[in-house]
Amino acid sequence: MANPETSASDTPNVLHQHCGPDVDWSRVNTAESIVGVQTPLSWSFWDEGGEQGFRLAYCEMGLLPPEELAIPTRIDDQFTALFYGRGATNVSAFRRALDALPFAATDDAEASFFSSTSGDPREVASRTRKTSASFRLPIAALRLPGRLQRMRERSRRAWEASLAELPSADLLRAHHRFAHALPRFSDEVAAQIVASTIATILFGRLQRLAARVGQAERANELLGGFGEMEEVRTSADLWAVAHGRLPLETFLMRHGFRGPADGELSNHSWREDAKPVEILLAPYRTLAEEKRPDLAEAGRAAARERAAGDLVGALSGRERIAARALLALGRRYIPLRVVAKAAFQQTFDVARAAARRIGVLHAESGRIAEPEDVFYLTRHELLEPPYGAREIVASRRALRTRYAALELPIEFRGMPTPFAIADAQAGATAARGVGSGPVEGLGASPGIVEGVVRVVHEPGDSELLPGEILVCRTTDPSWSAYFMLAAGVVIDIGGPLSHGAIVARELGIPCVINTGDGTRRLATGDRVRIDGGTGRVERIS
Repeated sequence: MANPETSASDTPNVLHQHCGPDVDWSRVNTAESIVGVQTPLSWSFWDEGGEQGFRLAYCEMGLLPPEELAIPTRIDDQFTALFYGRGATNVSAFRRALDALPFAATDDAEASFFSSTSGDPREVASRTRKTSASFRLPIAALRLPGRLQRMRERSRRAWEASLAELPSADLLRAHHRFAHALPRFSDEVAAQIVASTIATILFGRLQRLAARVGQAERANELLGGFGEMEEVRTSADLWAVAHGRLPLETFLMRHGFRGPADGELSNHSWREDAKPVEILLAPYRTLAEEKRPDLAEAGRAAARERAAGDLVGALSGRERIAARALLALGRRYIPLRVVAKAAFQQTFDVARAAARRIGVLHAESGRIAEPEDVFYLTRHELLEPPYGAREIVASRRALRTRYAALELPIEFRGMPTPFAIADAQAGATAARGVGSGPVEGLGASPGIVEGVVRVVHEPGDSELLPGEILVCRTTDPSWSAYFMLAAGVVIDIGGPLSHGAIVARELGIPCVINTGDGTRRLATGDRVRIDGGTGRVERIS
């Protein structure tokens, strides 16, 4: 195989970046949004839009000084980067920002974002930064609910207007839609980061409080059953379509911006290709009435109330008052993380639609060979493709194909060492069997269940049957509809506040997350017992 770090042409490698030897990286959470091996156009949108979003959020919360709002040129100083086409998060940069968090929340935030904490010595944040964060973070929290409500409506209107205009738009108008999606995207990512940071602070405090009164194993019960979450509404509307209560067209008007691995611009959203949705309708029709999404969510809400009552009952005096306030804040803020994410995914789909229109126009003019080639241009090349665009596209496409055969560690320091997916799969196959030991991860949604494994790599690739155990690499909101069918979920990458963990808790199904290699060590047809409290997955036959 050719050197995977090089491009076949003289153009720079837009799918691989370089960092220094002392930077820590993690793909936990990043892989949930920046999915798979990116195309150049998709990464160039994420690279600026996401990085600017992180900086907007951390400056707003006082974790970074205003002068750090500008994106730095060194990869070591940026929050995200791309290695062998796959996104990663700069844990070292996050630690520097999170060290200014008030309420002794730094370790809680790191553990929640990355499912681990570092034992390395920390750089102590200045008193100025800590004071700024103590003042600015509560203000950001107070503004967040109203801000998200307005933002969600703005993203919906822009999405609908763009889809109406783009089919007949000329090149300049289509590029205008693409370019103006970027600052909205950054603002929406910023809101998601603020929501996530507040949620991690609350989650950490709830965990410590539950542990102190001997109820540590029930902490995850306090994080579900909030009601009216976007992903659960998606499942509820799909249920209504399957049972003849809602037209498929209406479902797509509401949720069509979602789709398989929709954090990659070149992938098709449901509005473009409804086949993944149509595949789900048949198994949804077979579900028992008690599996209705609203009933499942109501049951989970009742479990949360019981856990909250037990926690408060174990306390007295001021501690009881403080616990009630903390639970109320959790009820208000923890669900907001997925609201912000839905907003930026809808804006991302605007960029997708604009790019496809631009691809059609460039192909008609002969600048590129096929409309889909547009995704192998960068954002800066979109309006005016460079000289030799066809050769550049072919080179980048070949490079992306080579990267698709590689995988990266979930965590690494300095430049990662990629490994061949085929070799990892062969090793995992050899290790399978009753004697190979359990699969271990984080318990993200409590409960114990037995069932037959179904390994699914992308929504729509495989038909999940009701009652099976869904095993997947990572999840995004397009997976939510699959959770309704599953008896339990096992996920390779993620943390307690990742999308998969949140949705599993809302629906009351056991979830083990951050196994690292569950999709390789488990095979479709295995019968397993999963414990969503301890994070253990055992083969039983």
